[in-house]
Amino acid sequence: MKRGTVRTKNGLVKLIRDPRLKGDMIYGTTQKDNLQIAENIKCNILLIKANESTYFERKEKFYEVLDIIKSKAKYFEYQKLPGTHHLHLNTPEIVAPVITSFLEKVDS
Repeated sequence: MKRGTVRTKNGLVKLIRDPRLKGDMIYGTTQKDNLQIAENIKCNILLIKANESTYFERKEKFYEVLDIIKSKAKYFEYQKLPGTHHLHLNTPEIVAPVITSFLEKVDS
């Protein structure tokens, strides 16, 4: 988080945007890259998407990659939850049980 925060003059800590903290799966890759990455997934995947969040690519391309991930992942779960892009920050009480449930499923 050092790259994601800055200390203000009054001593508070402020969150900032640092492009180096962005995930490559969404940002800065081509559809061909995304498909290749999806083809090589072998682990458990939980994808949580907010109902009101935007797509960073055309919607049909998102679901094309998602279908491949579903077929390749050891275990796959996709949850759409109420909220915006930052639902994990704004409403952790909604997100936490989904994550806990997923971890319990893949840990058993």
